[in-house]
Amino acid sequence: MLAAWNSKNVTTAILLAQKWIDNHKPATETALAWRIIAHDHWKNGHAEETNWISLQPITFCGFNTPRHLNYCYALAILSSLQLGNTQHAGTLRTEMAERSLPWPIELPSSLDSDPLSEKRLTPVTPTKQPSSIDQLPKLLGHP
Repeated sequence: MLAAWNSKNVTTAILLAQKWIDNHKPATETALAWRIIAHDHWKNGHAEETNWISLQPITFCGFNTPRHLNYCYALAILSSLQLGNTQHAGTLRTEMAERSLPWPIELPSSLDSDPLSEKRLTPVTPTKQPSSIDQLPKLLGHP
């Protein structure tokens, strides 16, 4: 599959990637198949399909970091930006950084000016919800 992809035999690479996905468990060791299919969709301007496919190994790899996961993150970020979902792109970029995954040099780091800048990517940071023990004095008062 990788040999076909590297030799620009895209049709064969996509067929092998789809066969891999159909016959194997989700991306626990490698996300190459999803990378190939998502990248092809991205090159052809299909942002929604790119997003959907590239998010699958991210979602299902758990705590593993399979090979080629950085490509899936990058494609998910770029397609999220194309779809106008900068908040999701920011969240993905934060996750990518937390996993210490490098940005693939083969992919652009921008769509227009700099989509990876802090002003464009606004990840959602969960606010700490007060625990029920913290709420108890408010409900019962102080002794």
